[in-house]
Amino acid sequence: MKNEVQLLQQQSLRLVMTNELRQGIAMLQCSAMELQDYIHELLLENPLIEIESFENNNWTAITHADESTSAIEHISKDFVDLKQFLQNQITFLDLDKSIKNIALYAAQCVDENGYLLHPPSEIAIELNVSLTEVTKAIDIIQTLEPAGVGASSLQQCLLIQMRQQKERDEQAEFILENYFEELANKQLKTIANKENISVLKLQKITDKIQQLNPKPGAIFSNEPCTYVVPDVSVKSTIEGFKLYIHDELLPKLTLNKNYQELMKNSDTTINKYIQKKYEQYVWIKKCIEQRQKTLFDVASTIIEKQLDFLKGGAVNLRPLTLKTVADHLGIHESTVSRATMNKYIETPMGLYPFKYFFTASVGSNKGQTNSSESVKTHLKQMIDNEDKTKPFSDDKLATMIHENYAIAVSRRTVAKYRDEMNIPGSRKRRRFS
Repeated sequence: MKNEVQLLQQQSLRLVMTNELRQGIAMLQCSAMELQDYIHELLLENPLIEIESFENNNWTAITHADESTSAIEHISKDFVDLKQFLQNQITFLDLDKSIKNIALYAAQCVDENGYLLHPPSEIAIELNVSLTEVTKAIDIIQTLEPAGVGASSLQQCLLIQMRQQKERDEQAEFILENYFEELANKQLKTIANKENISVLKLQKITDKIQQLNPKPGAIFSNEPCTYVVPDVSVKSTIEGFKLYIHDELLPKLTLNKNYQELMKNSDTTINKYIQKKYEQYVWIKKCIEQRQKTLFDVASTIIEKQLDFLKGGAVNLRPLTLKTVADHLGIHESTVSRATMNKYIETPMGLYPFKYFFTASVGSNKGQTNSSESVKTHLKQMIDNEDKTKPFSDDKLATMIHENYAIAVSRRTVAKYRDEMNIPGSRKRRRFS
């Protein structure tokens, strides 16, 4: 009997999850841009739905350019890709025909960052030529632009760039060639003792190496701009902060003007079809309205809980969970999760994904909790302002956080947050004066 009840419960749950409900859930978790695409797909299935024209002028363009990438000024990204660019250069070189052909082939064996994907020995076997010929062809590729292309490792890539500089620094080249691991680990004193060089001189060499491009081929990346469209905006007014839902981002649905005429058709099958599509139209409009209401309610609650952030920035971000928002609104936690998924909110402090405002709690000896994001902000400010010749250890940072902000964090927590922000440890941050 117990098994029968469980089976009936499972069947009931399956029946509740109808196509309409799935559609509503899908719309809720879509961003504004995704919802536009989703609605246009529905249009193809429903001849009764029409869309009024609308304009969207609220796109914020974000490009993911690598900060370390140095541009080749006379090359347009729209011109050719990296492989074609290399082949174009090779074509105009006065080379032995066999070497040129090998070089043209090897140019096709570089990845998007400009590194060789295959060792010379494999290329030699593939082309049935000698390793000497392949090496010569690769040497030619390594003289081409962008500087550093055709290398087999990061060390070789940096060395190629140093050797192509107008004013060569042979001492820097020697250090890079023979002490690459030590440089990477900031073991400057070890190198200084072995080579009888001052640590200050090594610091200058390190600075010079850090100006080189570790990804010479990245300038040819075809990565498009990503457009971030905020679903919600918060504006500061005389009366306080006001929340705006960008309804204008969504297409306005209207019913086909010929609907009434179509319903006059005497064919029962056609009438049933038209009625079904009409009900779908009504349901879609209802789903969109419910989506906007849920989004407004969730955003309002987040703003209410994070007012200090709007006034003072990330250091004032408070701990917040999906459950807290759900309990406040009397809805399920999964609804809050879907409502905030893939969506952005524009605030006086900048543009943020909704998930930014959901952050873990970190204890305080004053009885007040702090968000992990606010602790990270404090840490970054401390590290940015530290004496670079005597950088703070993780233990010291934990102590300072406790003394200055009454926030109890362990050394391990500091190290974790520092790693999450891609900030190296004190030994690697240290500079020599």
